[in-house]
Amino acid sequence: MIHKDYLLADANIPLISCDRLRDELLIYNLDESATAKLIDQFEKLTGKTIDKFYKIEELSGGQKVILMALLAIYSPAPKIRFVNLLNALDPKRRDAIQSLIRNSGKDIILDES
Repeated sequence: MIHKDYLLADANIPLISCDRLRDELLIYNLDESATAKLIDQFEKLTGKTIDKFYKIEELSGGQKVILMALLAIYSPAPKIRFVNLLNALDPKRRDAIQSLIRNSGKDIILDES
């Protein structure tokens, strides 16, 4: 089955930019309100404080996957297809992300290989 018009977020390649968070925010088209929610939620999930100027390369692999998931969830995209998202997260963060997904009001496909 082909899923058209979905934002694809693949945990194997979680982020596009290698520079600052602001670049990813532009790619995902997040506004200021969504950015604030993302930054707050990221800190709750990881214990790490970031801002728009944070260097993405300083994040661990798991933190990059969490950031990718939050970028997609808080983006304006109404339909998201996550690939290998849950497999890439530890149980605590997996549960938190699944809760955010359930409460997002978006059409989300979890494709776990």
